[in-house]
Amino acid sequence: MEVGCGSARDSVRLAQAGRQVVVLDRAPNALAIARTFAREAGVRLCLVRGDARQLPFRAGAFGTLFHQGVLEHFRDPLPLLRENHRVLRAGGTLLVDVPQTLHPWTLLKHILIPLGLWFGGWETQFTPGRIRCVVSQAGFTVRHIYGEWMDPSLVYRLIRELGRRTGLWRLPLYPRGVRPVVLARTVDRMLLKGAAELHTGYVVGAVAVRMP
Repeated sequence: MEVGCGSARDSVRLAQAGRQVVVLDRAPNALAIARTFAREAGVRLCLVRGDARQLPFRAGAFGTLFHQGVLEHFRDPLPLLRENHRVLRAGGTLLVDVPQTLHPWTLLKHILIPLGLWFGGWETQFTPGRIRCVVSQAGFTVRHIYGEWMDPSLVYRLIRELGRRTGLWRLPLYPRGVRPVVLARTVDRMLLKGAAELHTGYVVGAVAVRMP
């Protein structure tokens, strides 16, 4: 199950791999986008309109539940996470992916949010310690905390977007050749076991289990 689907790209990939996937969102336009994307990919998704804090499913209905870019929009994340816990069966896996605190992306959004210019509306951010804490408070056993750098980088994205909006230049979605982020990630994992990416990436995530 994916909560807060956006385009449901990840759910579509899971369906292509043979999984049965339920997608939930409260926004009809998001579900319409997910339906179109699934139809173009030739797969079937079960699309449900509902509130993530009051999931319309029985307890223990799912083996895996994930959401990315969702939890940060809730001022109190615990009701959502406790609902995640309720609908997962014993031994089920939860994946939560949220913005990381120590990143220029966070500074940019806190400039734009008060001006009403941030595309995602109000949102917060998490350190690795905080995401571990809130997921644990909801009753889960956290197995892994990870971080991920922005690829392509924030600077490249801003330059690409400026060119697109002004019509002065067009850059590809990803820069050609060796991407600096990929190279840095490789070095970090070899030398620091991913510690640099964990604490400075633009997202941080938790993989957790609902214990019996």
